[in-house]
Amino acid sequence: YSLISIHNKKYEYKSLAIANNERMLSMNRHDMIERVGAAYVTANIEGGEYSYVQEAGSKEALEKALGNEFKHFKLDIRFEDDDYVVLIETKQKFVKKDD
Repeated sequence: YSLISIHNKKYEYKSLAIANNERMLSMNRHDMIERVGAAYVTANIEGGEYSYVQEAGSKEALEKALGNEFKHFKLDIRFEDDDYVVLIETKQKFVKKDD
């Protein structure tokens, strides 16, 4: 399963889709990147993933910017184009608390 979230850079939430149909289930990381656009991938840590802690400089800096503590700070795949960002988090097994 893949959780796909689209935001503009002002952090206004645009949409969320849970891709659980047969075609999306058969997609691997490479297929997802090709579908959205390899030219827009923004990775900042090994394995092509994206870390908000890395972007902020430290966990403390990110917590200060967010104004609260957090648990999740890495994304499987992040795309950026002008004012829009597409975030994809893949799961081996989706459960309701992942929503």
